[in-house]
Amino acid sequence: PEMRPRNRNVLLIGDSLVVGIGCESSPVMPKALCSQLAQLLKVDITWRALGVNGADVRTMHANVLNIVKKVQAEQEEKRVQRRMSQEILEEAQRAEQKAQPAVTQQREGLQKHDSHGHPGPLASALIDFVRGKTKEFGSHEVAFDEGGIDAVVIMCGLNDFKKFLGGRTNAVFREDMEKFLADLREQVGPDCLVVFPAIPIEETRLPEPIKTVVSYLSYAFDEEKRLMAIQKARVEFIPKPAIDLWKEAKDKYGEVVAQDGVHPNEVGYKVFAEHVGREMFPILKKHFQHLEEQAKAKIKMQRERFDDNLKRALRPEGEPSA
Repeated sequence: PEMRPRNRNVLLIGDSLVVGIGCESSPVMPKALCSQLAQLLKVDITWRALGVNGADVRTMHANVLNIVKKVQAEQEEKRVQRRMSQEILEEAQRAEQKAQPAVTQQREGLQKHDSHGHPGPLASALIDFVRGKTKEFGSHEVAFDEGGIDAVVIMCGLNDFKKFLGGRTNAVFREDMEKFLADLREQVGPDCLVVFPAIPIEETRLPEPIKTVVSYLSYAFDEEKRLMAIQKARVEFIPKPAIDLWKEAKDKYGEVVAQDGVHPNEVGYKVFAEHVGREMFPILKKHFQHLEEQAKAKIKMQRERFDDNLKRALRPEGEPSA
C-alpha cells in the first residue's frame, strides 16, 4: 500500500516574538504559524516553541541548544525502542512464516508514538506549550512525533541590533548566527530545514528618529540572514511582510501593535505568522517531497532485503540460489 505522509515536527526558537510578549493570553505566533502550515501542507504538524525573552543569538546558543539536545535524545530513545519492537515482531513473523510460508510485509514509519515528557524550564526563559487543532489538519504541541525535527524556525536579531553601539555589528551578528547554526545542525541533522524570518519591526509606535534608525538596523541585520541562506544548504530566509499587508490588517482589525508600542498584539502576531506560513509553504512542500522520496526508497530497500532473507530462510537445504 501507498505510504501516507507522516506528521511533521517543527521547532520554533526565538526571543520575545516566540515567547509572545504583547499577547494577553498564550503566544499566538507559534500556534498560528503551524496551523497555517498544517492547512496548506494538508498534514498534521507537531510543534514546540522555545522562547527566551530578551535573548540575542548568543543567549539562544548558550541556553536553547541544551533543550534541543534533550529533544533529540528523546527522539533517539523512541527510535531505538521502535526498532527493537520491530525486530521482535519480524522475528515472530519469520517463525510463523516458516511454518506456513506466506509473506506479510509491514508498513514502516506509519504509527504515531506519543509521549508526555516535556523539557524542564530554563532559568530566565519562558517556554510555552500550547495545543491547537484546526478543522481538518492541525498543529499540536506535544512530544515530537516520530522522525525527528523537520524544520526549525528561528526568530532573532531584535536584541542583537539593540547592542549595535556596544560593538554588536551586523558582521558580528552573522558570525554569531553561523556558530549557532553549526551547533544546531549537529543536533537536528543535515536534512532539517532551518528558516530565518525577517524582523517585523515596521509597525511600532517608536518616536522619530528612533523608528527610522531601528528600521534601518533591522534591514541591515536581516540582510545577513538573507546572505547566509544563499550560502548555506537547507537554510531559508523569509522577507518582511509588505506594508500593504499591515495596512489591510489595520483597516480590517484596527490596532496591530501591543500597548508597549513595540511588540505586535494578538492580531499583529497572527498577521505576521500567517505571512511566514505562506512564504514557507512552497519551500517546505518541496523539501518534504524530497524527504518522502528518500523515505520510500529506504522502505523499498528494507522490504527487498526482508524478502531476500525470507526466501533464503525458506529455501530447502542443498537447493542452489537463483
